[in-house]
Amino acid sequence: MDTVRMDPLLIVGCEGVWGLLIMGAIILPIAQYMPGTPGMGLHEDTLDTFVMLKQTPHLRLSVYLQMLTLAFYNIFGGWVLAKTVGQGHGWPV
Repeated sequence: MDTVRMDPLLIVGCEGVWGLLIMGAIILPIAQYMPGTPGMGLHEDTLDTFVMLKQTPHLRLSVYLQMLTLAFYNIFGGWVLAKTVGQGHGWPV
């Protein structure tokens, strides 16, 4: 991996795309159809989540702020890693 040079923003973007794909295509469908009573353990109602986001401006704002915060955290983490010549993203320098 020493020979691979990537922009920190590209790394963050790739991680975000992979996270979105894995979460949307694997994790959420599994949680959606797991047996159990809603509210009593692991169960996710993704459609209801989107309805709540549509109808609740404060919840939407909270989600947007969390996304923005995590984006900055990852961008600055990648930038620091690039400046300190770390060996890999998320590894101690």
